Amino acid sequence: MALALATSLVARTAEYSATNEFETLNLEQALQLAERLQPERAEAKALIEAAEGRFAAGDIGLAELLPVRRDWAAVQLTYLESLRDVMQSWAALRSFINQSSAKLQ
Repeated sequence: MALALATSLVARTAEYSATNEFETLNLEQALQLAERLQPERAEAKALIEAAEGRFAAGDIGLAELLPVRRDWAAVQLTYLESLRDVMQSWAALRSFINQSSAKLQ
């Protein structure tokens, strides 16, 4: 079951990366995407904690743990990419605001 959830998470985060690869987002869109990834991050964290606990108890081996770690890393990377998009959008907006305020003075 955990593997199926992890696979689902990775599919959703891969979908985000694929749609975002060539798209320039405005600040609102970037913030919405980052916010939308929060439940997936929480789910991935719960999965990795459960898998780490089972590994520590000896219930699963390294072969079962490593895919969960990989999937967790993929979710984290996608979230960090979404934060990068927020920062890029904010920088573009800030530059526009600075230009506009300079013209008014």
